[in-house]
Amino acid sequence: MIDLGLSVREDAIGNIFGTLAGTEPELPAVWTGSHIDTVLHAGMFDGMAGVVAGLEAVRMIQASGASFKRNIEVIVYTSEEPTRFGLGCLAMFNLPLILGTAIMKPSAAL
Repeated sequence: MIDLGLSVREDAIGNIFGTLAGTEPELPAVWTGSHIDTVLHAGMFDGMAGVVAGLEAVRMIQASGASFKRNIEVIVYTSEEPTRFGLGCLAMFNLPLILGTAIMKPSAAL
């Protein structure tokens, strides 16, 4: 994330956010990402592939020189699949409380 020039921060439960700034950062951000935890027999593309895809999308947007209004957030969820303490989907469940919510039409994303 740092190598791509993203602004990086971590929340209280360990989720990592990489932000590519848009020209109108006050607009709701576009989110992409996935989790880095896993479970037995989850498959080779479980979790991390979504993180890598988000980072690659940012790299391609930067390389294209495209202009965009909204911030793009690449999010690494730390705790999407834990069940050890009955906290399934903890990271994703808390994001609307942490960052707020907005309803957006796909055509308005960028």
